[in-house]
Amino acid sequence: MDRFEFGRLAEQKVAYELHKRGHEVAFQGYRAPFDLLVDGRLRVEVKASRWHQQRGGRRRYRYQANIRNEADVVVFCCVNGDFHFFVIPAVAVGERRHLCVRRYDPGEYEGQWSEWLGAWDVVC
Repeated sequence: MDRFEFGRLAEQKVAYELHKRGHEVAFQGYRAPFDLLVDGRLRVEVKASRWHQQRGGRRRYRYQANIRNEADVVVFCCVNGDFHFFVIPAVAVGERRHLCVRRYDPGEYEGQWSEWLGAWDVVC
């Protein structure tokens, strides 16, 4: 599966999770500043990453995604066979240009994004 297909799959998974929780979800066009419009007002950016080795020769691994942060909510999907969703308000992301999680099992992650794992109530 190429990067485009992988990203589209992540968007579909997020849309399904939101729809399951009673939200209306509209997909935005390719190259739009955000991926989903929820309930006609909330802009959601979806980013997805597989577990991969960090560049630079060190044997460090991570989930990592670059973001534009032109949305109200960023959903960072960490994929290790299962999808794990960090539902982060854009204000918490601030001016950062990338997100990173350094635990294979996101449930064991205790870093700055840990409070947002599975935090679907952010979308209300």
